[in-house]
Amino acid sequence: MHFDALADTYGSARPPYPAALWERVRRTGLAAPGRRAADLGAGTGEATGPLLAQGLEVVAVEPGAHLAAALAARHPSAEVVVARAEEADLGCAAFDLAVAATSIHWMDLDVLLPRLHRALVPEGRFLVWRHVFGDPAARPTAFRDRVAQVVARRNTPPRAGDPEDVDATAARLSASGLFTVEDVEVYRWSVELDARQVHRLVSTFSDWTPDEVDEVASAVTDLGGRVLEHYLSWLIVGAPVSPGPPARPLRSGSRTEIWPCTARSRRGNQISAAARVSVSLPEDNRERRQGHRRHDHRHAPRGQDAPQPHRRSRDHRTDEAAEVVGTGIRLLRDRIRAHDARPWDPPARSVARHGH
Repeated sequence: MHFDALADTYGSARPPYPAALWERVRRTGLAAPGRRAADLGAGTGEATGPLLAQGLEVVAVEPGAHLAAALAARHPSAEVVVARAEEADLGCAAFDLAVAATSIHWMDLDVLLPRLHRALVPEGRFLVWRHVFGDPAARPTAFRDRVAQVVARRNTPPRAGDPEDVDATAARLSASGLFTVEDVEVYRWSVELDARQVHRLVSTFSDWTPDEVDEVASAVTDLGGRVLEHYLSWLIVGAPVSPGPPARPLRSGSRTEIWPCTARSRRGNQISAAARVSVSLPEDNRERRQGHRRHDHRHAPRGQDAPQPHRRSRDHRTDEAAEVVGTGIRLLRDRIRAHDARPWDPPARSVARHGH
């Protein structure tokens, strides 16, 4: 893995995300003490660190063993999981927030999004953001002309899709039917870099060869030793779509149904909860149905149509089902938090962090 070989320098080579982006994260109301966040494709913790600073409990998921080890060393309070985001055990209703910072283009969304939808609480959010190194709306510079010359000489076909296209990424999220795009923001910013900084930064780009990196770093020297780069960052706020009713409730009867949900707590214990809700019709509706059974077409006076049975709208049933599932998930989340708050002496084998 290209990035894993750069674990020692990756974090310092990449510029931090702009303050305005983090302000938008705070405005979700979910970046607060007592909340839990999953950082997917966490690298060396470029998003993990600021999330921890805002008081969140963070589970950082990173497939590169060396990157994960560097992350654990930089942020020992984070729980580090060495795995692909699509394969990590994210549980059920376990997180208030999930983020993918310059990483979602490496993930199989057909696999990830259903698992992530299940892992978020109903009021949770999935935040996707990234840097774009080279603002296409900025006025061209001499350095950018040199970069374009290097790219134009490549014989390899460009990577499928455009991971820097915010609209395309938003469309992929919403196409799943599991998330709606609630907000999209773009932040433009500039930074002055010297030849060494350009070399370190471009070295982290997976599609650049060592010779190309050397060439653009030399271009900085040729242009006076420092260049002003115009970059942008964008952020997508995804809201989970309320789930519909399961195909088969665990148990149903004339008065109640039980909607189950099971998850694993931070201590590794399986916790279950269920919402018990009434599914019977109101008294007046039952009376109407009884009345319709007494006055069907066989007994209606000639020339008169029998009354039509009262039917609840499809939207009403869907809203009720979503409310029921949300209740079960909130019960499960509260039970997990209560379980983790109890005094506990962990077994020796459970103490070690991932990322060794």
